[in-house]
Amino acid sequence: MALEEGSTDNSTNPSSGVRALATRTLIPLQLSTSLTFVTVPWDDLGEELKLEQVMSYFFSVPRTKTINDSQYKTAIRLIRNRRIWEALEFDQLRLFGGYPRDAPTEVLATQARRQIDYSFAVLNNIVNRSQAEWQGISPSVVSSEAPSLAEHAAIFRLDGAPERDISAHVRIFSYYPRYAYVLARTVEGQTKQILDEENISAEAFSLALRIYSAVLVPSEGVRGALKEAYDYDIPFGNSPDGTFGNLGSIFSETTETVAALVNLSVPSPPEEEFISFSRARPKQGKPSGLVQGPMQVTSIVETEIRKAGVRQLEETQ
Repeated sequence: MALEEGSTDNSTNPSSGVRALATRTLIPLQLSTSLTFVTVPWDDLGEELKLEQVMSYFFSVPRTKTINDSQYKTAIRLIRNRRIWEALEFDQLRLFGGYPRDAPTEVLATQARRQIDYSFAVLNNIVNRSQAEWQGISPSVVSSEAPSLAEHAAIFRLDGAPERDISAHVRIFSYYPRYAYVLARTVEGQTKQILDEENISAEAFSLALRIYSAVLVPSEGVRGALKEAYDYDIPFGNSPDGTFGNLGSIFSETTETVAALVNLSVPSPPEEEFISFSRARPKQGKPSGLVQGPMQVTSIVETEIRKAGVRQLEETQ
């Protein structure tokens, strides 16, 4: 693991017109990906702000495009339950199965159950194997009771999963291209009914599916890279009151996280980057915001913090 370190650390007094950021970029030598973390004292963001608001303010991403901890926990519960898979299979059979529009519901439901029987058993085996493989690194990674979106976001970025075809690794996702089509057009059907019942959008569920697949079946070298990354210190707060915590402890101290796929530039075609924003409350020190993303998030956060500081100064003068 190589560490590229940069920081801006200037003042403990937000009213002075000086803001503080600290950055760490962890570059695993065995991977083509990296992890960049930017921390900023929450006082500089505004205690009353919600994470979705900060995410929208910094990266111009609408709330409907984000996923939070509660939604992610719901999505994993759904993924671990065959009902959502039978619904997806039923809806894709209705669209792509070659059945007449007036085909009896029970015919499609029976076929959907048959398709999912084997695939769901495979998924359960993958989950059990993944739990054993992550146990010596971070047992919390595959916790179904309290999954850490912040921790899973780091795995997702290390894995390079935004570009990875999840259907190539997990049998139950073998129809993922068709399922993705169903999820992108959930205006009716069994899938929409379940997602509406659970109060989670199709976009949030789709993103959760991609994140969780990277956790269950990460690319080669990801587990080792994350284990090394846990030993690095991440700075929090302003000097001289700033504190450091290793990455593993910080993940355990995050109280909420929001994540999204964001277009940071306008190439043709647009390229999405995965970004997460967490609120962390270290055992010592003040709460801080923790951004995970590509290296360019540092300059984006710096620019937006500067704008916020100028506005705050103008309001106090």
